[in-house]
Amino acid sequence: MDIKLPIHGKAAIVFPHFPTKHQAFIFRAYEYVSPEKIAAILGTTAEKVRQAAADMGILKECESDIWLQKGYITIIRRMWHILPYEQLLSLLDMDEETFAVLLREEDFLYVKLSDKPICEPVTWRELSETERIQTGRIREIMQTIDLEGEPPFAFSYDVEEVKFLGKPVFDVRMLYGFSCLYQNALEVDSRSYCPDEALEAYQKTGINALWIPAVL
Repeated sequence: MDIKLPIHGKAAIVFPHFPTKHQAFIFRAYEYVSPEKIAAILGTTAEKVRQAAADMGILKECESDIWLQKGYITIIRRMWHILPYEQLLSLLDMDEETFAVLLREEDFLYVKLSDKPICEPVTWRELSETERIQTGRIREIMQTIDLEGEPPFAFSYDVEEVKFLGKPVFDVRMLYGFSCLYQNALEVDSRSYCPDEALEAYQKTGINALWIPAVL
């Protein structure tokens, strides 16, 4: 199967609210990938990336690869207008063929994202005094936002059992699990994306079947 990457066919969205493009990249990536990986993409050190994030009011860094394993679609969406293919593939730890298949087979991404925007490589550079002042304004805004929350993918399956008083209309009550995979679902342990706790929660709400997509 010969699947190609989407062509470069449109101008990238501009991010005027960030003084520099590498700051937009750090801001959008810091929650999802490690400072070390961000630094490798930019050609700088993890310490400088951490400082750049702190200067924008971002203090909590990504501490695992869970987003690269389970949330890479979110990363792709956030980086589609920022990184060129080469840097995006490096960020995702994917080769071109794997990425092309992913765009084609998962969530119809190649349709939703359309042509690849024309993006120049993003590199590190020091800020000017004017850019430092602008960055301070970003930090002031970020300090007004409550960034606390649950860990990523820490789903709760604590639901009350639903009591149905009437006669069921359908014998099969099927849904697509919100944490299921789009591909390779039959090649990995299903407990990694649909644990027993999820099945019990579905059962309590009247669900008795799951739909799992598979690429044949």
